[in-house]
Amino acid sequence: MIEGEVWLIGRLLCWRSVRVRIRYDARAAQVDPVHATDGSLTGWTVRLTDGDTIRCRDLVIGGGRDPRVPEVFAGLPGDRLIHSAQYRTRITQIPKDQPVRVVVVGGAQSAAEMFFALHENLPASRITMVVRSIGLQNYQSSKFVNELFFPSFVDEFYDAPAEVRAQLLDEMRFTNYAGLAPPFLDELYTMLYRQKTLGPQRSVVRAMTEVVGARLDGDEVVLDLRDRLSGKIEPLRCDLVLLGTGYDPRKPALIRELAARVGLDEVTVGRNCRVGLGASAWGAVYLQGVNEETHGIADSLISVLAHRSHDILTDLLARRATTETRSAR
Repeated sequence: MIEGEVWLIGRLLCWRSVRVRIRYDARAAQVDPVHATDGSLTGWTVRLTDGDTIRCRDLVIGGGRDPRVPEVFAGLPGDRLIHSAQYRTRITQIPKDQPVRVVVVGGAQSAAEMFFALHENLPASRITMVVRSIGLQNYQSSKFVNELFFPSFVDEFYDAPAEVRAQLLDEMRFTNYAGLAPPFLDELYTMLYRQKTLGPQRSVVRAMTEVVGARLDGDEVVLDLRDRLSGKIEPLRCDLVLLGTGYDPRKPALIRELAARVGLDEVTVGRNCRVGLGASAWGAVYLQGVNEETHGIADSLISVLAHRSHDILTDLLARRATTETRSAR
């Protein structure tokens, strides 16, 4: 173990002090705690998918949440299902001139962007967008609402009772989720209007509709669509399903597995983004961008990224100074 280094591993940051090493195209498969002979937690071993391992005292995990794939789609083969997180890499694998019938599921920005991009990425495709709500809607973006994304609001939010924080997140939903940027929404509507009036009409948005079944029938994907107004269910046949269904609200699997190995029943995060591991732990783990329930809806956005980084770095340096003082005694 080399002292005085910082490792930046794909989505993980391993702190070792002064020098920085960046490793690209690396993915962490597992994080294991390292214990001293007295049982105290002294650091971490990060196991990468290529078989390499990296050891560090302090670890920052900032990889975002896991893609959410609703249970109704669990039975579809992977080659017929693309989550928005995979769109850029997966869509290029389909021949551009192939006449693909595509269904996009979701009513927020990521779903709408895939719906719009398909017209260029797969110009011979026919596209249906399935939206559970009454229709595509604007983000809430007033200057008053935007103050809830100020770094100063994080302290107010963190200090509020848990039930109040949950209520505020629900009220702020349309500031970051379930909506579209107003200029893009106008552009999307104009495109659909031109198709209706000038043709050809190769895409359609089906609002107030939900997918209640999904299966493979021969070489086709069959989605059972339920009209929320009438309750009628009818099949829609397609070749490919794109999911703009967002991300799992739970802590990512990597973090839940890490917590289980450390013996934590619950992952609690302090104001400085450090996971509570007990006073005896020398090694620390920090979570970036997955603390919305305690740090507010801006936690996953770049609007407070510099401030989050400052909080983590300040705590790292303070802990390191404390460690060096103990060692000097």
